[in-house]
Parts: sequence; structure tokens; C-alpha cells
Amino acid sequence: MGPDLERLLTAFGELIDVSTLGIKKIFLRSVLPPGKSAKVSRQTESALARKGEQEICKEFLSLGVDPTAVLTSVTHSQLWVLVVGFAPKTSVQSMIEKIGVDMELSSRKITDRLCERFVHTCEKQFPLQPIDFWVIKEACFKADTGYKSKLVTHYQIGEFSVESGLGVAENTKNQNKLHFCFLRSEGWSVAFALRKTIPQNQD
Repeated sequence: MGPDLERLLTAFGELIDVSTLGIKKIFLRSVLPPGKSAKVSRQTESALARKGEQEICKEFLSLGVDPTAVLTSVTHSQLWVLVVGFAPKTSVQSMIEKIGVDMELSSRKITDRLCERFVHTCEKQFPLQPIDFWVIKEACFKADTGYKSKLVTHYQIGEFSVESGLGVAENTKNQNKLHFCFLRSEGWSVAFALRKTIPQNQD
């Protein structure tokens, strides 16, 4: 079973204020037909991910939105593909440069050695499992801009609310700030992230 679509839509909507900024869309599909279980290649997952991006762009096009203005992000894991799309109402209104999404089974184990590399000491105050940290930072990695040598290990969570799932992380190499929303649903850990445009007169 994949994540609950309605909960994903709610979380994505909380991160992006769609009432004032724009339109959101989510594509969630299983790689396999219902009731079947088998392993498939990464190529098959990638093909479905591309199809998801195309479907989202077609939906925006049907609403009169230029597909080239649509921001998208893709993740696929354990036979499920999740694609998110966002389009600003106007170029003036939007302060969002890029979005990111990631999901993994909450039961996925991460070795202590790897965990030590990407969970900073100051982050251990947050009630998150190692896989949760990974999902959040992977989403932030996808949403970050302007730094070609970025790694998932570069991101550090500075703020996180257990109640809302909202938080802020920072790229420790260039101080880019990423806003994110994290949730667990049906045994999955899912995170959405975005990078906002900083006005030139601000730090």
C-alpha cells in the first residue's frame, strides 16, 4: 500500500500556500497493477516517473498554465512513484524557485556508520528516525539551487514542529535555507521541500 494521497495533498498545501501563490498537483501511482507483487527495474520506475511528470504538465495545460512554468519533482521507491507539481498564478507572485520530494518506507534501516555522516549532533533533539532525516534532506537536496557540489550530508535541520511537520533546513556550505514539510503515512516517510527566492535587499 502506498501513502495516503489526501494526506500528501494536505501536507503539500501546508508547505505551499496555494490560495495565494498558485496551483498544486500530485501524481501517485504503483508501478505494478493492483494485486500483483514483483520486482521491477529502475528503468521501469523511471519511465513511470516521466509519465507522471507529463500527466501533471498536461493537467496544468488544461487549466491554461504554460507547462514550462511548472515546477516538478519526482521520487520512486518500492514500486511506487510520486510526482509533485506547482505552478504560480503569476511570475510576480511566486517566490518559489524550486521544489523537492522524497519518500521511503519508514521501516527501511540505515547503518549507524551512514547515520553518523548525515545526522548532526544538534539534530538529535528532534523525534525523527534515521530514515526520516534522510527523506527530509533528500527532498531539500532536490529543492536546493545554485550549488553544484551539494550533497545530502550538507543539510542541517534547524527548526522542526512535530505538530505541523513543518521545518527549516540549511545547506551548511552556502547557507541556502529550505522549507520542508514531513509526514508519515501508511508506513511511509514522505517529505516535501522548497527553496524561496531571497529579495536582493535581504541577506
